[in-house]
Amino acid sequence: MKIIDYKRLEDCHDGTRKYEVLLDGKTDENFFKKFIHMGEFIKDEKYGKPFYKIDKRGDFAIKGYPGDNIIKIYLNQPDKKIEEYLKLID
Repeated sequence: MKIIDYKRLEDCHDGTRKYEVLLDGKTDENFFKKFIHMGEFIKDEKYGKPFYKIDKRGDFAIKGYPGDNIIKIYLNQPDKKIEEYLKLID
């Protein structure tokens, strides 16, 4: 999967930096599972549409819905650069 574009969104109240990443294809469960070694894999279906999240508390999170071509990356560490995480996807 390739990255087409990304942009920084408004930061969260706790200072977490939030980015939206546009991909050249649609995500699925396997897309998120390839990051499972990096943090906790969470699959949430309580609102009808499945939602996936890879979470390494205090560091980062990758979130998205299967079938979408947009994911969100949340960075908690001020010294981390988004490019480090984009390389893992592209």
